[in-house]
Amino acid sequence: MAQSGFSGVSHNIGCYFGAELCSLDVNSDGDTDFLLVGAPLFYQPKEKREGQLHVYRLTTELELRDEVKASVSSMGRFGTSIASVTDLNGDRLRDVAVGAPLEDENKGAVYIFLGDGQKGIRSTFSQAIVGDMDLEDDELPDIVIGSQGAAVVLRY
Repeated sequence: MAQSGFSGVSHNIGCYFGAELCSLDVNSDGDTDFLLVGAPLFYQPKEKREGQLHVYRLTTELELRDEVKASVSSMGRFGTSIASVTDLNGDRLRDVAVGAPLEDENKGAVYIFLGDGQKGIRSTFSQAIVGDMDLEDDELPDIVIGSQGAAVVLRY
């Protein structure tokens, strides 16, 4: 059963729970449906994971109910940044990007989680975008973004 409020949150001291917050209107109807909370220093020693994302549903009684806890197998401070993004897979639900800036020897990564109408996001990521792309060999990272047959290259 879902927990009400933050009292059911399992986190360790110093996990920076709440370091990043993001509201999510998963169905784009103009009302906030979920609150996403990052805990980038949440440490799980057995799994060798650092960082966790908590997803809370905003109920009609204005309570927050714990829906999903997501993490990835990395020591990259997953959950340092969180953003609601447009519908990436055409299911009419907004998706979420979660940053892990220290992953892969500080090159960083962005994880894409597809939207879920009941739980906010799916509990496992659909795509990981790593940050080691240097198209000009100038030792500065470049970003390539593609959509519907077009691509844009962003360079420093």
